[in-house]
Parts: sequence; C-alpha cells; structure tokens
Amino acid sequence: MLIRSQDRLQLIPIDNGSISIGYKDSEDNKRIYFYDTGCSHPTSTLGLYQTKEKAIKVLDMISDTYTGSCYTENAHIGTHFVPSVIKNNVIFQMPQDSEVGV
Repeated sequence: MLIRSQDRLQLIPIDNGSISIGYKDSEDNKRIYFYDTGCSHPTSTLGLYQTKEKAIKVLDMISDTYTGSCYTENAHIGTHFVPSVIKNNVIFQMPQDSEVGV
C-alpha cells in the first residue's frame, strides 16, 4: 500500500517501515511520521493534526485501509478458486486536519 502525504508531494510505500505520532513544533501539533525500517529518525512527515485524537483517528483510518487492501477472500482466477489474493494499487490519501472529525 502507498500513502500520499497530506501536502500531496510524496508517495510512500509503507510495507518497509512504520508510522507513528510525534510532536515537533512549538504549537505542539501532532505530526504523523513515517520511519524507514532500521531508521531511528523519521524519514517523512505524512500529516499534521491539531489534536492527538485526530492523529489517532487518522492512524485508525490507515490501519483499516491497509487491512482491507492486503487480501480478499474467495477469489476466482479463471476457473481456479484461490482462498486469498493480494490486492494492488491501493493509495491512502492523508486527510487535511479539517476533514478529520472526532
């Protein structure tokens, strides 16, 4: 799955990293960061939210999209039954702060 950053300037594959909420600026806004595997510092900022609750809700949205994008059950390819197949081409667009209700 890919995530498109809130500013729409980055497409980030999340399969080889992790996502977390952090605090960076003087206004104590909550940033959602992406960390490449093995890195101890964030490699990208995915989005900025005014409250921790909004940032957590966005993480929930990412989790739901990722879970739904990985597999589908009871697929048929031609005449063959396949118990699960990987779905491709799923892109999660980080919502703007104003689009996230809590």
